[in-house]
Formats: sequence, C-alpha cells, structure tokens
Amino acid sequence: MLRHYLESHRDLFGPGSVLGYLHVNAAHIHVWAGFIALVSAVVAFSTAKGQARHKLSGRISLGGIAVVVLTAFLMFVFIALLPGYSRSAGYKPETEAYMLCLVTVAAYNFIGGYRWAANPKPYVWFDPILPLLAIGAGLLSLVSIPFDAVINPLFSTLSEFPLSPLSATLSLSIFALTSLALAWDDIRTIWFKWVSPRQRILKHVNRVSMAVVSVLTGFVVINLGPVFVAHGWEPSPLYVLPGIFVAPLIIQKVSALKV
Repeated sequence: MLRHYLESHRDLFGPGSVLGYLHVNAAHIHVWAGFIALVSAVVAFSTAKGQARHKLSGRISLGGIAVVVLTAFLMFVFIALLPGYSRSAGYKPETEAYMLCLVTVAAYNFIGGYRWAANPKPYVWFDPILPLLAIGAGLLSLVSIPFDAVINPLFSTLSEFPLSPLSATLSLSIFALTSLALAWDDIRTIWFKWVSPRQRILKHVNRVSMAVVSVLTGFVVINLGPVFVAHGWEPSPLYVLPGIFVAPLIIQKVSALKV
C-alpha cells in the first residue's frame, strides 16, 4: 500500500525533492562516518584495554558505526520504498533483501559490542532482544542465499556496489554463520546468567570486531568496486578478503588479553 501510494505520487518524492537531498547527504555521511570509525578502531586496537586513549577511540569508533548503521537503514528505506530512487540509482529490486541483511547484521554487532562494553552484568532486561536480532539476521541471510544464487541470481554492476551470485552467496553465508553462532552465545549467557570478566571482554571484542570488519568491507567495496567493474572482475574478493586479512590481528589481540 505504501509503495503504491509513493508510486502514484512520484512527483512528490523525485530526485529533486527534499527527500532526494536527504538521500544524497545520507550517503556522504555514511561514508565519512565509516572512515572515522575505521581510523578510531585502529587506535583502539593498538592501545591497551583500560587506557584513556583506548576508551576514547573506542567510543568514537562505536559512535561512527552507529551513524553508519543508521544511515544505511535510511538508505535502505529510500531504495526499498521509493520507486524513483531504485531506478535512478541503478539498484535492482533483488538487492533490497541483501541490503536488509547487511543493515541487520551491522546493527546487531554494534548493539552487542556496545552492550558488553557499557554493562558487565551477565543478564539485563534487553538481553533477550539481542539473540532475536541475531537469529533474524541469520535466518534472513540463509533464506536469501537460494534466491540470490539460483532462483533470481543477484547481479549488480554499480561501480560502488558490484555484486554477483558468488559474492552474494559467500557474504550471506558468513552473515548467517556468524549471526547464528553469536545468537547461541547470547542464549547461553541468558540461560546461565553468569559471565566471567574475560568472557565479557571477549563478547565485546568479537562483536565490535565483526562491526569493524563490516565497515572495512564496505569501505573496500566502495573504493575498489569501480576498478573491478571497469575490468569485469569477479567482485567476491572485495567481500571476503578484508575479513580474512583482519581475522589474524583480532585473534592475536584476543589471545593477548589479560583479565
């Protein structure tokens, strides 16, 4: 019904309207917030836990990720609900579910990472919301795989957002596995109602790391996507290699934690 209304009143929601201005600026804010989040995350990972620089840079990074998630959700709403934007921006309808998976996974990891940094208690009133959000992200990713890989293969030749059935399948599989694994971890925490100091820090590091890797992947895709599109290369490395390169650094950081 909403989409039908917007379609019949397209002149009110065209690229030259206020909504078009907000859409463009949301994209700019999204990119700059991601850059700030990445720079501050590097500072946070390179400083010891508990230091003033670690706390400050960590808060700046989480704030940047929060802005990235909010602007990503806003852009998803524009692309999914406003008919004129999806066509003028070059997006195909089948990218909408994929983008929703991205936003949901990023939102869970941001909220979960902040939750375990801000509150050491093993079970607070909003904890049941976290596994539900993670399960939703994991199931949405799983359901999307057969559609994006076989039924309606997902192709995108947008220079800033190239996609193929293989890249969509790989990234959605990672979304599903990590989201469901973290959801199980949340459920265990709720069930036992006990978390050691080291476990709490691990929960914080794991979720923040996932959020940072997501932002880093988006940064790589946006900046190197035009190169891959220009040469006709398979875009899968853009979605997989950032996490592969960062994973050893995260493992090293986690193994060095002393609580």
